[in-house]
Amino acid sequence: MEELLYNTVKKQKLLKFNNFVEAILPHEAYFLKHSRRFDDEEKNQILDTIILKVLKNEPEIVFDENIDKRKYSYVKDWCSKLIDHFDVDKMLGKLFQWEHQIMTDTIVPETEKELLKLSKSVNASYFNFVKLYEVYRVYRHFLQIRLRHRDFEIINNFINKYRTDYEYSRLVNDKLHEATTDIINQFVLKKEPGQDWFPWLSSVFYNETLDGYNRMLAWVRLVFIAHNQHDYKMLEGMFAHFDQMLNSGRFYSRRILTNFIANVFCTMHR
Repeated sequence: MEELLYNTVKKQKLLKFNNFVEAILPHEAYFLKHSRRFDDEEKNQILDTIILKVLKNEPEIVFDENIDKRKYSYVKDWCSKLIDHFDVDKMLGKLFQWEHQIMTDTIVPETEKELLKLSKSVNASYFNFVKLYEVYRVYRHFLQIRLRHRDFEIINNFINKYRTDYEYSRLVNDKLHEATTDIINQFVLKKEPGQDWFPWLSSVFYNETLDGYNRMLAWVRLVFIAHNQHDYKMLEGMFAHFDQMLNSGRFYSRRILTNFIANVFCTMHR
């Protein structure tokens, strides 16, 4: 009786784990596949099975019920944290939160460590570069008035180093607004655009030194132009490039990924 109860509980645990795995998208499995492995072979076995189930989607691929359920919980938590680490939307949420904490003097030392560490690992091509730069501008005031010279120098150097990149990103964003107005007028008013925006938008999309947010905005407008002209062939190669950006984690969020999949589906059925 006790053994039956134990097996029932174990299967329920694996049912929850299977539900978690079923929600993982192929691009997210790609992150898991190319990340570090565990020292524990059973944890590696669980991870390998997750990747196979997501990428191959074959019902005969099952998890080993004899592995300790605590290892399943550990791997589940590890996978969730790794996927969240790549999520640019969640990072943007953190940046807004940090900005508020700095401005209200409620920021804690652990968050400050993360902010300072980030300044050493990102550049102008970072997806949320513009917002990060603006947070650092606020943080610089916070540090300077508190005579925290060492941390102030780190942030001040970042601001000075990337000032031109920040200003350029803002200019690109303003021009994207101009382009959008033209493109929308063509769609709504059936009015010919003032200029052909496709070449410029393409150059923004492929600009590896530009922040990811502006590049993604350019991509959305390129798709809109293709939709307006009923010609998705003009996007050949761009879908593959965007897919690479998702796989690298540079453009990833669940929102962006699902929208991309929807766009691919639409182009395939037109």
